[in-house]
Amino acid sequence: MKMNNKLKGIIALTLLISLTTVINENAKAELIQDQPQQNEYYTVIGEDGHVEFIKYEDEEIGTLSSNDYVVDGEIYDTYEEAQEALSQKPKVFSRSNSQDEGIVAVANTANIKVGVAKIKGYVTYKEYDGTGKGRAGYTHGSSASDAAYVATLDSGKTIRVKQAGTFMDIPSASVEVTEYNSKTSKVSYYMGSNGIFRHYYYYGTNQNLASTQVGYTPSYLKDGVKYFSYDGHYFYTDYATMINDYKAGAFVNTHAVNASSPYYNYYQYLSFRSSTNFIASDIDAFIEKAISQYSSVDTRSKLRHQGQSLLNNQGDQGVNASLMLGVAINESAWGMSHYAQDRNNLFGIGAVDSNPDAAKRFNTVEECFNYFSKNMISNGYLDAADWRYRGPHLGDKASGVNVKYASDPYWGEKAASFSYALNADNGDKDFNKYQLGIANSGDVKFYRENTLTKLLFSSGASDNTNDKVYHFPVTILDTETNYKILSDTILSEDRSKLQATGVFKLSKDYVYVKKSDITLVYQTDFKPGDVNGDGKVTSLDYIQIKNHIMKTKVLSGATLIRADVNKDGKVTSLDYIKIKNHIMGTNKLF
Repeated sequence: MKMNNKLKGIIALTLLISLTTVINENAKAELIQDQPQQNEYYTVIGEDGHVEFIKYEDEEIGTLSSNDYVVDGEIYDTYEEAQEALSQKPKVFSRSNSQDEGIVAVANTANIKVGVAKIKGYVTYKEYDGTGKGRAGYTHGSSASDAAYVATLDSGKTIRVKQAGTFMDIPSASVEVTEYNSKTSKVSYYMGSNGIFRHYYYYGTNQNLASTQVGYTPSYLKDGVKYFSYDGHYFYTDYATMINDYKAGAFVNTHAVNASSPYYNYYQYLSFRSSTNFIASDIDAFIEKAISQYSSVDTRSKLRHQGQSLLNNQGDQGVNASLMLGVAINESAWGMSHYAQDRNNLFGIGAVDSNPDAAKRFNTVEECFNYFSKNMISNGYLDAADWRYRGPHLGDKASGVNVKYASDPYWGEKAASFSYALNADNGDKDFNKYQLGIANSGDVKFYRENTLTKLLFSSGASDNTNDKVYHFPVTILDTETNYKILSDTILSEDRSKLQATGVFKLSKDYVYVKKSDITLVYQTDFKPGDVNGDGKVTSLDYIQIKNHIMKTKVLSGATLIRADVNKDGKVTSLDYIKIKNHIMGTNKLF
């Protein structure tokens, strides 16, 4: 098999330096594919919010001829020389013996009991979900190097790992598997500190440690304790216990600390169709704070004074301004990147690895926001008929925009982290505005009416390779008989069909899902009767329920859910009586 010119052109990001891999140029063609990621950089966010742009490592090994063999980056002229060099390497891999087609790495993991997989460079994978119909995906070891080793398949040619919420079947040439050691292995983990919950992960060839805020420490976890997880939903205090659950099946979390209460990062799973409580001055002050804090950000930032522009596009296109801001910061390093400065391009739009200079030019920053919100999100990633559709949220590699937007598996949580920072700077006025729910199965059906008589669309993408998108979130507007939720895709004016290319309007772009299909997500533990979420049960909560019943100020989203004090599925006088009795001390709620 001869390598075509297109493949030769991306040698810098091939998988050729895996430990003890021998492969000639003929075999390389089977392992390399073009890269669909947005640009040639990924970001690392410091705990203080500083953003660092890092270029994907060029794993350059020189120009190879069809007679060359490579062992750990060294080129050998003959098969015999390569085999001799290979024999001196640690026995992580065994090899096939075909000189004609080169040596393709085959994993020798027979002695691995609890393994850590180190992903090398850019790699494509096939999702494993137990159905045999998993979609294709891609990740990059530079932005997130470690994954959980699950299994060896295809006589050692494929390694199954778990990373960023999904099981990935990866060619063994791109994975190094070692035995887990609690003292020396560099594996990602989660830990809370002073109520702030962070994901710690390793990146780059030197495996540096970074972290990202993923919310607030859940009540079932303890600050200062290290928890392991490769999905961010189920946590383990013991790495081996986690691996054993992963080996037991795609959806086994039996021994997790929170087996019955999976965690979902609010801003990472909030629909782009939601609207923020932040106002323009909140956003502008947030950017000014970054200018004063970080030496790499100054008054030239293209995000400066753009709060109203973001809100304008939220109103015009139905794309959350806070989430859009997080993506812009993540993609442009606070508006200071070259393309942001030179082209008003804050999202790397059009800049792919094969031709970074193809990045689009915009006359103004607001024009860029408009293009991103309309063409990329509203009429793109959120269009149920679009091949990239995996749900309405930032997400990870299991669901959301992250699946197809970036090879960085933690791109979604990084973008979400800025909404937490903005929320903290503004009196916690945006967090938990909406009630979230997660689909109980991989295929969510969305209906036109509360009676569920007209099916509009489902969570399956248009490529039909697999109709299941797991960890699929919905953003709830009302509870009624079924859940009224924000629609991902724009509907026609009569709400009879998908339209996608129109303009999102909250007055018409909502759908319904069966209550039985959805599990509600409680991001924090609210006290019974705490309708407004301020941590107390007072007359303010009583008044909110009374106003809702009188229809003077109707509740929605998270406040509506919390107003159902007796959990009978309705908000009635029985609920405010319970709060009144609690306040009077006649029948305490807790």
